[in-house]
Amino acid sequence: MWAMTSSTGRFSLRAQTSASVSVGWNLADAQRSDKATFARYFHACLNAGIYFAPSQFEAGFLSLAHSSEDLAKTAAVAVTALAGT
Repeated sequence: MWAMTSSTGRFSLRAQTSASVSVGWNLADAQRSDKATFARYFHACLNAGIYFAPSQFEAGFLSLAHSSEDLAKTAAVAVTALAGT
């Protein structure tokens, strides 16, 4: 399973797929993403108190409201969730 994050500034996109996808994201890349794996990842994060958008095709944003502690917890939960998918 591959986890890809594409980000610019405070904007990011996440996708998970069982095969490497090209850097140029397009509809074909999105259709190859593993929705079941993302669902397991999403629910593992949600159960640990991290609330991402419920679709892997949605964007995420950081803001000044996120503290360093929030970001550290999110990173730790995401690593654990990815290890379990």
